[in-house]
Amino acid sequence: MGSSALRHKILTPRTHLSWSQLQLLERSEAQYISKYIFHKEAFVSDRMDFGKQVAVGLEQKSSGNPQIEALRLLLPDCPRREFSVVAEFNEVPLIGIYDGYYPRPKLIIDEYKTGENAWSQNRVDSHGQLMFYNLLHLAKYRTIAKQTRLHWAQTARDEDGEWCLTGRLETFVARITLDQVLIFAAERVQKGWDRILEISAEYQNEIKQNNEHKQSTSGGKGNKRRRA
Repeated sequence: MGSSALRHKILTPRTHLSWSQLQLLERSEAQYISKYIFHKEAFVSDRMDFGKQVAVGLEQKSSGNPQIEALRLLLPDCPRREFSVVAEFNEVPLIGIYDGYYPRPKLIIDEYKTGENAWSQNRVDSHGQLMFYNLLHLAKYRTIAKQTRLHWAQTARDEDGEWCLTGRLETFVARITLDQVLIFAAERVQKGWDRILEISAEYQNEIKQNNEHKQSTSGGKGNKRRRA
């Protein structure tokens, strides 16, 4: 049996590689194992929790939150929200969810970010998530996006110490080339998936038990973003 066939027989914590998995793996293999194999969630700060509230609110037709609704009015009214893409590149199964997407002929990917600190053009250009999303686009549609935009909504603490949106919104267009995406695929995505296979091979019993438990309790279904 060839090495490729052996790789396909290895059970992994997730059937596809997402940006959140790759990012965590690169930051800490121990944290990756803790979250994706032993299902121990990391600490979530109130800042991160507020960012998640904004993201979930934008997914809904109406959030009921005046700040989020004001932000919605400032963002482009793109035709596809929470657009899920699944593809394979060089035997690496990929998955991602674009915050916003314009199909042909525009081929625009939109990503929304919240946070205190301002983004810069250089930070946007080198952001791995946008590279990953373009690799996913290339694998699915045989071309990178014509335009990849990052919309940053500033957050700050109000007088009561609670996180809020300040109303400041900046939009950046990432400068991403096909060559950069292919280098990213080889140097980070392929290496990351290879390492996940190596780690998974050491935890086959745990992964199998987790899969059986998920199937028995929920039929294997779940929220795509939550399971990234």
